[in-house]
Amino acid sequence: MSMTSGVLSVWRRPWLVNFCFFWLPPLLLTAGIFILAGDLGSTSKFRLPVIILQFLLPSLSMSEIVWISDILRKVAHFLVYGLLLIGYARAWHWHIRMKPLPAIVLALMICLAVSAADEARQALHRSRSGCPQDVALDMSGALAAAGVMYPLLRRGRRDQPKSEL
Repeated sequence: MSMTSGVLSVWRRPWLVNFCFFWLPPLLLTAGIFILAGDLGSTSKFRLPVIILQFLLPSLSMSEIVWISDILRKVAHFLVYGLLLIGYARAWHWHIRMKPLPAIVLALMICLAVSAADEARQALHRSRSGCPQDVALDMSGALAAAGVMYPLLRRGRRDQPKSEL
C-alpha cells in the first residue's frame, strides 16, 4: 500500500481486500435485513428490545414498553436503510469509480429493491405484516442519507485529479 499526498491509496490493494473493504459491509447489511425479515425478526420472536426497555424503564407498563419498542423499530428502519445507501453509494463511487449522482441513484434503486423484497417476504409470514408504509419509511432513510452523501461524494478524492471524477 502506498501513500499519495498523505492519503492511503486503496486501488493498489489486492482485489479481495478491495472487495471486503467496499462491498462486504453493504452486502452483510443486506443479508441481515433479509434474515430479520422472516419470522426471526417479528416482535413475538425478537424480544431483546422489549427486555432491555423493561430493565431500563421498570416503572412503565408493558403496553408503553411495546409502544416505545415499536417506535424504536421504525427508527431502526430509517437508520438501517440510510446506512445501506451509504454503503452501496460508497462502493459504487470509490471502488467502481462511478460519478456521484449515478452512484447514489443506483444505491437508491438497490435500497428500493431490498425494501420491497423485505416487505414482500414479511407478508409471507403470519407473525409479520409487510406494508407499503414501511417501504416509504425505508426509502425516506435512504433519501436522507443520499442528501448527506451527494455533497460529500462531489467533493472528490484528495489524491485524484478532479477531471477523473
